[in-house]
Amino acid sequence: MASARREARASTKHHKQCLRLIKSEVLFNATSVRKPSNIPMIQDDLNELYSHVWWLAGVTKKNMKLSEQAEFPSRLSSEIASIKNHVKGEVYDLRDKIHESNGGNVSKPKLVEITENLQEPVCSKYCKLIENVTYYCISLKPEVPCKFTLIIMGSLAKKKMRLCSDFEHAIVLQAGVQKNDNYQEILEYFRFH
Repeated sequence: MASARREARASTKHHKQCLRLIKSEVLFNATSVRKPSNIPMIQDDLNELYSHVWWLAGVTKKNMKLSEQAEFPSRLSSEIASIKNHVKGEVYDLRDKIHESNGGNVSKPKLVEITENLQEPVCSKYCKLIENVTYYCISLKPEVPCKFTLIIMGSLAKKKMRLCSDFEHAIVLQAGVQKNDNYQEILEYFRFH
């Protein structure tokens, strides 16, 4: 019984440590996105943080270079910015066309149709992005411990994404997996991978 309590405390400590490191990683990335001139000052610290987080997560990809670790979040940010900029351009073009052709008067059903036509490709691009992130994560630690499904929720599931919408998703594990002796290890894999 005491052994189980020690394991639980160690697992909780590991869990908290991983969460703190992930929060730090998010802050570093936010700093670099908001002010790119900060990148040279924080790059070494960020690379060290990536290495530590990946080591804690048990990443098995061999010969992973720090530049490759840092490249993926940067590429992801660029893809999201590209999608947002594309949509902004379409919205501004559409606004100008509406004002030119109708003096700004457009029926409500027409506005709904126009908005839905803009949202469909955005939702498709975001879904593809999430799929790519999932496959990338699995490539880092391919020994997936059980079957799972990634489900999309919220505005993306309803195909009502806006430019500043967040990603709401969940990972649903194989039925009965909670009965496995290594259930905690399975949860760790999906929490911090």
